[in-house]
Amino acid sequence: MANDPNQNTFLKASFQIFNENSDFSLWKTRMKAHLGLAGLKGIIDDFDLTVTVLIPKSEGKKIEDGDEQGDSSQTKIVPDQVKIEKSENAMNIIIAHVGDAVLRKIDTARVQLRCGKL
Repeated sequence: MANDPNQNTFLKASFQIFNENSDFSLWKTRMKAHLGLAGLKGIIDDFDLTVTVLIPKSEGKKIEDGDEQGDSSQTKIVPDQVKIEKSENAMNIIIAHVGDAVLRKIDTARVQLRCGKL
């Protein structure tokens, strides 16, 4: 039953589109459930799209002789490509489930954010 193609069709057909007349709190609850089924629920609450990684000693800054911290590990923060991809997938699913008027408002807000007007 897990590979039943009709199951996904049913989910898509039964999911409501958010528009200006919809109840946002109910839509949000349904959207979180939909994202949870897609394995993306946690990503919408995680605004940190980075990960801390250990730097090998050969790449890290050189420790001078006599430095007592020569054994300490060094780390750096880098973009987490898995989180970024999941975030983009979640955004695509959300955009696919909003009406045209709401999508226009989202696009307007994106433009204003890029121009520094928000």
